[in-house]
Amino acid sequence: AKASMLEEYFGIGIGSREGRVMLLSLPALLEGYKPLPEELPEFLLRLATDTRWDDKEICFHSISKTLADYYALFPEIDEEEGQKGTSSKELQLRAIRYNCFDGILPYAG
Repeated sequence: AKASMLEEYFGIGIGSREGRVMLLSLPALLEGYKPLPEELPEFLLRLATDTRWDDKEICFHSISKTLADYYALFPEIDEEEGQKGTSSKELQLRAIRYNCFDGILPYAG
């Protein structure tokens, strides 16, 4: 029942193959953006332990928050690989702006 609800409402596919429970899919929240694979175990742990399955409203809220937290993580940007004089934080903010608003809002850079 939980797996079908996760698939139907959140696009999180969970199934079994060869007798093992497996994650089959994650939702595409931003076109072209893929969350950090190294954070996937933490995401699954939080999904399993931080979700109150007995209360529908709280359940939906906690799953949404867990998904948002997971998708909000961005890889660290090495300042030496970035532009001179631009902080790592600024480069990360530019990446966020680009991924979220490219084609929608003009970027004043």
